[in-house]
Amino acid sequence: DYPYVAGVLDSRAKKNWVMKGAQVGLTEAGITLALYELDRHGRDVLYYFPTGKMAERFSKTRFASAINLSPYLSSVVTNDSVVLKQIGNATLHILGANSMANLKGTASGRLMFDELDEWTERQIYLAEERASGQKNDDKIIWGLSTPKYPNMGIHKQYLTSTREEFEFPCPHCGKGAR
Repeated sequence: DYPYVAGVLDSRAKKNWVMKGAQVGLTEAGITLALYELDRHGRDVLYYFPTGKMAERFSKTRFASAINLSPYLSSVVTNDSVVLKQIGNATLHILGANSMANLKGTASGRLMFDELDEWTERQIYLAEERASGQKNDDKIIWGLSTPKYPNMGIHKQYLTSTREEFEFPCPHCGKGAR
């Protein structure tokens, strides 16, 4: 349903700041990326939301659905709690960025920031520091959000990135669209 998501998922950038509209399938891409890193690369992932309540609700609905709808994932996920999902030795931590303990307590080279425009600059900085002890080749950061204001939040981060845009043909008229 979302043909542009394939281009986003193919990114090889170390930092990926994705400005998106609401309900365009990119949060599903975030779920896919996180579970792929656990399963295929055996890497821990920190998946942050603005608040712990948002993280808990997302885990209980979206992550749980992704796992339950896949016979493969259902068979390999060994720990399926609200804040942790585990495949082999790799752990997905689902955290709220509003907690200093969550922003300082766990390290990983794979970070996912959802709804980034709801975060403060300090929260973004502290969350990025979770990857500071990793080798540069091992760090991959994704940030997703619908932008609210120019030069703030996801837009500010996007301006420091590769600024990639993804086009796909309109299924109705065939013309390119962004």
